[in-house]
Amino acid sequence: MTAFLDDDDVPPIGEGGAPRPNGHDVDDDAVTILTGRHIRMEKIDWLWKGWLARGKLHILAGGKGAGKSSIVFDLMARLTSEQAWPDGTPAPLGDAMVWSGEDGIADTIVPRFYAAGGNLDRIHLVTTVKDGLGQRPFDPSQDMAKLIRRAERITSLALVSIDPVVLALPSRSDSHKNTETRRGLQPLVDFAGQRGIALIGITHFTKGTEDRDPVERVTGSLAFGALPRCVWGASKDDDDRQRRLIRIASNIGPSGGGIEYTVYQAPLQDHDFTAQRIEWGKRLTGSARDLLNAQKKSAESSAEAWLREFLATGPQPQRDVKAAAEAHGHAWRTVERAKTKLGIKPYQEGKAWIWALPAVAACSIDRGALAV
Repeated sequence: MTAFLDDDDVPPIGEGGAPRPNGHDVDDDAVTILTGRHIRMEKIDWLWKGWLARGKLHILAGGKGAGKSSIVFDLMARLTSEQAWPDGTPAPLGDAMVWSGEDGIADTIVPRFYAAGGNLDRIHLVTTVKDGLGQRPFDPSQDMAKLIRRAERITSLALVSIDPVVLALPSRSDSHKNTETRRGLQPLVDFAGQRGIALIGITHFTKGTEDRDPVERVTGSLAFGALPRCVWGASKDDDDRQRRLIRIASNIGPSGGGIEYTVYQAPLQDHDFTAQRIEWGKRLTGSARDLLNAQKKSAESSAEAWLREFLATGPQPQRDVKAAAEAHGHAWRTVERAKTKLGIKPYQEGKAWIWALPAVAACSIDRGALAV
């Protein structure tokens, strides 16, 4: 929140910023306008420097299967147990709060948080709310005021997540309209600002937007990318091998850069099942667009090299190509893009489609024509 000096120290503003001689404006209900001298300047209060700021709304967007919620649970685990942040910097000690309309509390949220080493006494799960009709599931589109009041009792609260954030918009709002989205997200902005917490709203990337500006890929109106102070992107390549958390945009700190990560199933101590967990990798530098494109190009280059080697021994039925690609961890749609780049044009022999490198395919087709 903006810090003002005491009212007694703030003179009424006249023309050119000078105090009015009589000390009062003509209209007592007029808008108050101050000069910069009457504002107490503040630095950004970082929970995780460059990534998470107290009092601010953040958005984490990503494709299906990128591990978005697991990223948030991992960060919460680090906060509640004073582990280091993913970049190695120390995390403070604080409490976390989660509302999710997608993940189960008992079988997903708590196990993943616990697998990451979180303190179970410091994570708070939003479940139900009481109103005049009794008890019902919490609805972020209409119950944020109640949540803000209830959260006042959690004095060490530092990090909150809402998943998916689009459900925080009023039920009649259109998430693709900028004005309605801004109005709908304002209670989250107020919650973060009033309590000095970092609030993360989770959402998706829109399908088919891979070549667009990363901010424009966030599902819904541009407000989802413009209103938050920091927007993150979680992405994975088609082969499901490499994942990256990328800082898409920030107007309070640096934009670009990121951290690689993988997801795996970790055994839970004193339990006979596992839970998904994040393992962080090396830090990345570069623009968000370059990092996202580099990840896509890396998968395609790998598939292209594999396909060239696989077909070097001669033509292969498409079913065998597909089976081998799956065995080597290459996504089929990535292999199909590699096929196009290599100039491979499948031809039919009987009921089977055959893949071959261009020169080999031409020879095979010519031989078939001669035989006829």
